[in-house]
Amino acid sequence: MRQNAAILALALMPMTVHAKCGELTYLLEGQIEDRSGRPAAGALVGASWMEGGQPAGPAIAVADRAGRYRLSVQFRPNDDMPLQGEACADRLDRVGVVAYLGRQRSTPIQVSISGIRQQLPKLRIDGASVSP
Repeated sequence: MRQNAAILALALMPMTVHAKCGELTYLLEGQIEDRSGRPAAGALVGASWMEGGQPAGPAIAVADRAGRYRLSVQFRPNDDMPLQGEACADRLDRVGVVAYLGRQRSTPIQVSISGIRQQLPKLRIDGASVSP
């Protein structure tokens, strides 16, 4: 009887469930313009983020003629994070983004991520020089 009670007590104890979460792909889209407000065709855009407390990335894209770009961010959730219902608790929540055109760059920005596909704020090549 005591053994059955102990087994029942163990079975009813709350347990944290851990799972192997699959890699998530986030699509981040945006536009870049030069100092005069024209599309910055050919600008190089880079993004970085954190995975499991460590820096990750970069994801890199080149702007098209209209200054548009798409970054595909491959995020690997931390397997040690518990599940919340059916979903993994670990997710991409912020990225750092910067654009370069020749020897000039945009001001780096930090963006909060709210979904798998997201439009980013417009970047502007502001004339800050990059050292050789």
